[in-house]
Amino acid sequence: MFSFFIQIRKCKRSVDDCWFCALFPKRLDQDLEWLPDPTTGPDGEFLLLSDCIGTETTDDKRPSLDGKIAISENDKKNKSHLNAAQVRGFIICQECGKRRAIYCKRKLSHIEVCCFNHLYKALND
Repeated sequence: MFSFFIQIRKCKRSVDDCWFCALFPKRLDQDLEWLPDPTTGPDGEFLLLSDCIGTETTDDKRPSLDGKIAISENDKKNKSHLNAAQVRGFIICQECGKRRAIYCKRKLSHIEVCCFNHLYKALND
């Protein structure tokens, strides 16, 4: 299940200049707070929302950042090649079972595809 929040902060302009303030004039006198980022306590568990509201937080403990792989220097150097338009095939990783893309600037020739398939089969036997 996914949960998404859209936060709109009131502006400092007048009601005439801001469409949001014009639509929601009764909220203008309230001090609105941003929703805090997920924060962990000393025991590693996430803190309650009520404990985090009004405090300065960072998104470094955000659950979606867990397991993210840092971009290597090699990836930065070959960034122009690593895009979906240059995927020429895929293999199944023998260690993790995930599908891995094969990138190439140009379309692989029939001979290159045959050589690659032969090498892949030899490594998997």
